[in-house]
Amino acid sequence: MTKSKFIILILLLGVLILAGAGCWEEKEKIELKMDKTTFDQGEVIKVRVESEKKLFTGFPAFEVYQLVDDGWQWIDVYDMACALPCSADEKDICTETPIACAPSPEHCQDFNPLVDKFDWDQTVLETRENDCSNLDETRICSFHEMAEPGKYKVVFQYSEKCVGEDLFLAEENNVQKIEKEFGIKPQYIKVENFYGEWPIYYDQFVEFEGYVTFAYECVSSGECLDPYFLVYKELLPYRHYSTGQVIIQHKYGEEVEEGKKYRIRGRLLPPEQAFLIETVYPIPNVEPRVVIQPSEPAVETKD
Repeated sequence: MTKSKFIILILLLGVLILAGAGCWEEKEKIELKMDKTTFDQGEVIKVRVESEKKLFTGFPAFEVYQLVDDGWQWIDVYDMACALPCSADEKDICTETPIACAPSPEHCQDFNPLVDKFDWDQTVLETRENDCSNLDETRICSFHEMAEPGKYKVVFQYSEKCVGEDLFLAEENNVQKIEKEFGIKPQYIKVENFYGEWPIYYDQFVEFEGYVTFAYECVSSGECLDPYFLVYKELLPYRHYSTGQVIIQHKYGEEVEEGKKYRIRGRLLPPEQAFLIETVYPIPNVEPRVVIQPSEPAVETKD
């Protein structure tokens, strides 16, 4: 074997060794997996941990956070998991014995993913407290309601060696976290017609159709209002604001055309927010002001 061929052979062996090491590192990765990342209201959310390493975890192993005002807010899903459904009557919900469902903390549970199934299988729900009028004043009861639409993340905590079993989060345990983001879609209320009517769906997500009567565009070089457009149940012979039209915040930048019909989906702003919306044309305060904060772009529809 010539010297040059020997050098090439050594280089090839080195590449194979490095590739093998890379594969081994890839195989040992600890991953948090979801079958999908967007869920409907009330849908079961399943998460699983995949790892070749032996892990330790504390309680709670999984945590859930919601994105609120550009910050992550912790949610107590363990309390939510045992709240009673909101369809139950108050007399069935309120009991003299407080409901307690979360297990007692067990620190440094041995988790071997090759043997144990470590799945999180739960519906993310929002828990509210309700006074129990037929019991002692200090009693409260909880019930389910639909989760708020928005962006969430699930976080899994683990350690590869648990030194201080009496305290999982001890510094010497070098607790690590892996996370996965997911979203919950709104559940829309289909509204046939609330033009000119005082809405009963404030702060709810609604769906309706209407014609664009005016689309505001800033044409000056000075200070401008936030973009918006107006929608009405039928075509109008004028462009400016009048009673009964709905204000749509132009959030997604889609090119809506005046005179065309669109399907609108979004949150109906409550009165205290709706009356803060500025428009080019003055709106008398005595008129109902229906303002939609869209949750997705407007979609053109046909009659």
